[in-house]
Amino acid sequence: MGGCLKLVVFFSIATPALSSMYCGDENCYDVLKVGYQATDSEIKKAYRKLSLEVHPDKNPSPDAPAQFQRIATAYETLADQESRADYDYALAHPEERMYNHYRYYSHYYKKTVQADVRLVLGGALLIFSAIQYGARLTSYNTAMKHIKATPRYQHRLKQLRAEAEAEAMAAAGHAKKPGKGKGKLKAPGPIFINEKELEKKIDVNVSGGYSKPKIEEILVVRLLLLPVHLSQYLHKQWVWVYKYWIRQEPYDRQAQIFLTCQRLNIPIGLWDSQPEKIRERILQHKIWIPENYTKFMREWKNGK
Repeated sequence: MGGCLKLVVFFSIATPALSSMYCGDENCYDVLKVGYQATDSEIKKAYRKLSLEVHPDKNPSPDAPAQFQRIATAYETLADQESRADYDYALAHPEERMYNHYRYYSHYYKKTVQADVRLVLGGALLIFSAIQYGARLTSYNTAMKHIKATPRYQHRLKQLRAEAEAEAMAAAGHAKKPGKGKGKLKAPGPIFINEKELEKKIDVNVSGGYSKPKIEEILVVRLLLLPVHLSQYLHKQWVWVYKYWIRQEPYDRQAQIFLTCQRLNIPIGLWDSQPEKIRERILQHKIWIPENYTKFMREWKNGK
């Protein structure tokens, strides 16, 4: 008896935490005047009895509609097995507010919309990914538009166009005319220059948020490839541990570059953009060793 009393007291204390869900500040069991162990038939019987008492068609009281809605909400909560299980869990674990809200609205959504939450989340993910790709593509096209308008780009395009025209004219000028006479040449015809092909020959480095979007960078693709990337990462970690920690092998060039970038706190792309002479000089110092790094930074600051 004492245990049951403690349980009732606990449930009564927990109820206010659910003020935004189910029966609000009230306990759904108390609204229907049934116990926590009530069967489905007992809950249905209690609902029928109370709903007849407060039904607006039979009860002239001004608050009858509100009372009827209150009883109906409690019945909907406890009559459905899944909803009742969620409600009982929320009563027993009032501190898990986020999880309780998730269970409540998930069940409410499935009951009203009749759609799989996973499909909705998947659709939202696809829409977000499409927006992400479109935004990246717009940023890239805007950056390229400004780059193509620069004098340096236009000068290089003009050079390539002149070279292409010269090659086309040379090829046309050395073609012989059919018919009599030796050495007679065809009159050069109209020359067509493919501007798109010329633009591909111009090396344009657009990095950061303005770089050309790649499919593998889109969120939905990243999530799909996450298991693959995770397995690759774990494999690389194991190879590293086996080669350099267990077998104590000397670092190869790729490992040296990785450790150097890590020590300098720079991305590999920035490292690759540096002149070969500077990269070789840095690698020779073996700055992944703490003493060498201190010495290198001292010499670098002194301009040596």
